Amino acid sequence: MSNGDLNEVLLSGERCGYANRERDYGVYDLDYSPWVSYRTLENMFYARTCYQKGSDTKGCSIYIKPRLQLHSERNASCPFSDSICISKFGNLKLDSGFLDTHTDLGLNMAPTHRLQIRHTYHCAPLKTKGYSKTVNYANKDGDRSSRKLFRLFYGAYEGQSPRRPLYSNFTYQVPVNDSITHLGGVSSRTGSLPNFGLG
Repeated sequence: MSNGDLNEVLLSGERCGYANRERDYGVYDLDYSPWVSYRTLENMFYARTCYQKGSDTKGCSIYIKPRLQLHSERNASCPFSDSICISKFGNLKLDSGFLDTHTDLGLNMAPTHRLQIRHTYHCAPLKTKGYSKTVNYANKDGDRSSRKLFRLFYGAYEGQSPRRPLYSNFTYQVPVNDSITHLGGVSSRTGSLPNFGLG
């Protein structure tokens, strides 16, 4: 219901939630996916316009702060064992510092409900020799296809999916020379391009 005088809207949350991609695939593809693409492009334009040095600040005041601090260290040490990193130093470490949901992000909450958030990213190129293998994809029936996967073995992966626990003896995998892959009933729009190599 809406009242034009007060410009307020009362929403019922009975049918809110995430779209189930298996059940509501059309909704996801027709409504949600284009919206995500639109927001991604809008955010990229905002970042290009507002976050580059010397950029015009018109239209850049939708947030409480025009930009958040980010500290970068470009000669960081290896975040893992030295034997697995390509170099001991010269790696990248990014740190947002503590961001306050009120003073940095502009969320109006009671002081007892405010949060401080900190993101740190420590990146280093890793050696792939001795930690990788190219395999043929096997579906759930054990049939091997001609699709090749490049797997990285830096430790086992354990996770959860809506249907079952996930476990694999590899850390990550990417299709080899395949930009759209259909694996196990799921389509992936990511993959390495033919002129792209790992290792």
